[in-house]
Amino acid sequence: MRQSYLISKPTYCRKRMVSYMIGIRTDANDKIAMGHLVRCMSIARQLRKKHLEVVFILSENDAEEFIIENGFRLICLNNHYDEKEQELASLLELVRREKIDRLLIDSYEVTNEYMRRLKEICKTVYIDDYNQFQYPVDMIVNYTNGADFELYRANGYKREQILLGSKYVPLRPEFAQSRIMIKQDIKSVFLSTGGTDHYNVMVCLLTKLQKSQLKDVTKYVITGKFYKYKEELSTLCKQDSTICNYHDIQDVHSIMCKSDLAITAGGTTLSELCACGIPTICLSIADNQHSGIKAYAKAEMIFYAGDIRDKKDKTLENVVCMAEYLKSNEAVRKKMGEKAKKVVDGKGASRIADAILNL
Repeated sequence: MRQSYLISKPTYCRKRMVSYMIGIRTDANDKIAMGHLVRCMSIARQLRKKHLEVVFILSENDAEEFIIENGFRLICLNNHYDEKEQELASLLELVRREKIDRLLIDSYEVTNEYMRRLKEICKTVYIDDYNQFQYPVDMIVNYTNGADFELYRANGYKREQILLGSKYVPLRPEFAQSRIMIKQDIKSVFLSTGGTDHYNVMVCLLTKLQKSQLKDVTKYVITGKFYKYKEELSTLCKQDSTICNYHDIQDVHSIMCKSDLAITAGGTTLSELCACGIPTICLSIADNQHSGIKAYAKAEMIFYAGDIRDKKDKTLENVVCMAEYLKSNEAVRKKMGEKAKKVVDGKGASRIADAILNL
């Protein structure tokens, strides 16, 4: 397939301390949402602080504006995000042409051949959630809380090749400074149900909260760039003045800091809430979220309401019951917030950037 490139205007560092060029191969679209790109962006910002030049490489240009607004260059492959091996020849050529020394890869669609060929021409780092096979890379990042090194040892990896656990959660710098005071009562709730919300969880959840003890509480609703149910949510907002909808915003941190309780799907947002020390109720919407959510719940950092794909109505009922319980239990909320903040310190992106630099 003939490839064409969309190259956005680059932002160069004023002073380059080293000559490394870092490539970040990830994707964002209406199917996989923005999660991969957002966590990679946090790492990219830290790499830039270390005077390294970074270029993003994506299949599609749906997130072009987001990347340019953050001051980075984008190369668009104009291919299908889930057909990685078909792009391999063009990507290898691009890596050579751009003189990319280190390539950070964040995609579930990678194959052994894809990774092996890239490793032959540059240092490679892979953000992993699944441990699907023995990845032929120089370094793996798995920031799942409670991730087990023995699972990787069985595949032949050495300890120095693996960055494991919550200390490597790649968050923006502001989350390293956050500290939320637990109030006696809950006046506001932060709600997020994933970038696309495939299962229309947000509207259903808000409808249930209207009939709960939290009906009069302010609800800060976060919806992503590819959120699918804008019209339904807009109608609900007009009917309920307690709902404040923030669509496709970058400064989620400031909204979190105004919240006394959070209800969220798993993923990076959950880690951000933990870094803020906000008591959180979590529900699962994807397979890769299970182990991290359950580890957080086992450590009593969050409440886990269940998998929305198994029993949607029952899971949402669990969310409401847990929210009502936490509303009247300040001590439990305080304990959750303290434990969460202790485990997720918000400095993971900087640690990953250091590891990439030192490869």
